[in-house]
Amino acid sequence: MDVILIRKEDAPAFSGVLPEEFMTHGDTVALGAVDEGGTVTGAIALQKLPDEYKILWLYVEKGCRRKGIGTALIREADVIVKKLGAADVTCSFPLMDEQMSLLSFFRAITGPELPVDISFSFMRCKVKALEFYRSKLLGTGRPEGQKPVRLLDLSEKYIRNILERVEDQYTVTDFEAWREDCVKELCLVMMTKTGDPAALMIVRSQKKGLLKLEYLRIEPGQVRALMTLLCEAADMVEKNYPDCEITFDALTEESASLSEKFFPDASRVPVYTAEW
Repeated sequence: MDVILIRKEDAPAFSGVLPEEFMTHGDTVALGAVDEGGTVTGAIALQKLPDEYKILWLYVEKGCRRKGIGTALIREADVIVKKLGAADVTCSFPLMDEQMSLLSFFRAITGPELPVDISFSFMRCKVKALEFYRSKLLGTGRPEGQKPVRLLDLSEKYIRNILERVEDQYTVTDFEAWREDCVKELCLVMMTKTGDPAALMIVRSQKKGLLKLEYLRIEPGQVRALMTLLCEAADMVEKNYPDCEITFDALTEESASLSEKFFPDASRVPVYTAEW
């Protein structure tokens, strides 16, 4: 078996094991596994972040599993990205029934040469549109005063400036691709009188009927701005996306507590991270 770097011209041959969005682009590295007969058996894709490479995709054909192919993909990817200067490699996965094998896989490959640390990371939540815009706390009414501004209606320079301010928590590597997937009505910002962002929400489309609240931030003391922003978002969801589901990650104890208060009926799944 060989593990090879997937180049653009190789993409068609690996389309059965690697979705197009994970093919090699400027900020990603993709590798494929090929057996002795030339049959494609698996693939892995990693995205370059400021201090690490993050595994976006890891897949081995069902009939080829438990033969060391996944381990070979991981080990070769580790060699390549470390040569590219990566300090760490990470992979986050929700711990649902279908991901239990992934947890077992990372536990099995850990060793002196590849010491994998596996730990609970955060809770991933999913809420139906009806639950979102009928939230008891949002139903108390929109605070009077300034309305949110649609982030994508602002100049590109200002948008990039905002993203630079939050890049320690939210990283955008391909601005054009990021903007294309943003949901215009739900990417909102509340401004202070000086023009600085008091609250910021970024929602992107994942697939038909599924939206992801990727980022939500408020400045200290700006709870009113947050409520105004969420009320506006709830109105837009009710008007334009009544049948959708919205996912979001509760990354801190505070955000987990807030999500339980706002959306007590949301489904919640623990997400674990493997890191080495």
